[in-house]
Amino acid sequence: ELKESNLKMNDEARKLTTALKHEFKTQGNWGELILENLLERSGLQHNKDYILQVSFKTEDGRKQPDAIINLPEKRHIVIDSKVSLNSYLRLVNSQNEGERIKALKDLSMAINSRIKELADRSYYELPGLKTPEVVLMFIPNESAFIEVHKQDEFLTQTALDNNVLLTCPTTLLAS
Repeated sequence: ELKESNLKMNDEARKLTTALKHEFKTQGNWGELILENLLERSGLQHNKDYILQVSFKTEDGRKQPDAIINLPEKRHIVIDSKVSLNSYLRLVNSQNEGERIKALKDLSMAINSRIKELADRSYYELPGLKTPEVVLMFIPNESAFIEVHKQDEFLTQTALDNNVLLTCPTTLLAS
């Protein structure tokens, strides 16, 4: 039974890895789940202190941030989770320095692309929200967050120039 259970667990892990590698929606869902778990573990209450996946209709179309933190005086902080697992997986599985450098550059480009994407969403203009002109970009993979900062010394400044504050599981609450 133990052997059968172990084989089943290995199969499930393989399926999860495959899904996370190839399906961007699944990657996004994983990042949102990490974010929600972090908010709950910090003592915030769902639908009181924070709300998830609220959809707003705007002149530019529908906008749906991953989380909105409710602050005192009817103020808000918008958080959007962004996952770039494929480049990171290539990084940790690289066989030589050339592959590693390429994967790090790809990871940096993916995160920079996500920064631009969030900057263009102008969440601070959403009706009914009183939020600073900044959005917190949550990168749920702590290791990816650290590695990309080692590779791209201008990443934080680029994000700030675009009104995006980069966060990860250990920096989200402080941010």
